Amino acid sequence: MGFWRCSYAKVQVLFFLLCWVQLGILKSNENIPNANANDFLRLYEQDLKEAYRLVLYGSQTRNYVLFRGYHLIDYEIYKILSQKELQNIKKPLIFFYGILKGKPFYSELGGVSIMVVLASNVGDKKAPVIALNFQGRYFSDLLTIGEDGEFYALCAPPSVHRCLLLGIGEKWW
Repeated sequence: MGFWRCSYAKVQVLFFLLCWVQLGILKSNENIPNANANDFLRLYEQDLKEAYRLVLYGSQTRNYVLFRGYHLIDYEIYKILSQKELQNIKKPLIFFYGILKGKPFYSELGGVSIMVVLASNVGDKKAPVIALNFQGRYFSDLLTIGEDGEFYALCAPPSVHRCLLLGIGEKWW
């Protein structure tokens, strides 16, 4: 159990890991000609799963992982937090690990909407379906990931309507 204790060093490692995954420094996308979102998700799979494990543990213990000044919270934990607990978190950001259900819907006015389920609910026929919204630039990546494809996202609370897709090789510079 001591290994999973969220120390300051582990928070720093997670911060740099997420930055590397997002910026493509860890595994440069220049080395992969014509790579798509699925190629990058496979490339970053272990890093993203480890980041998710740390965020999940930090959420369960209420010792949230800090990322660029934001407290990362697992979606399931976020949904069960009391109003008082939510008010005590100065800058929450929801870490979402899910499975796409259906095809994304693109709108010039509202970006991209898609129905998803939590990855932890795979196989549960009664699992709640959740609507997430992304910026329009993610439409082709969501199409590429496809129905029943795994994805990772950071979403802004309270309604998780503004999300960033993680691990797809998007350049930020």
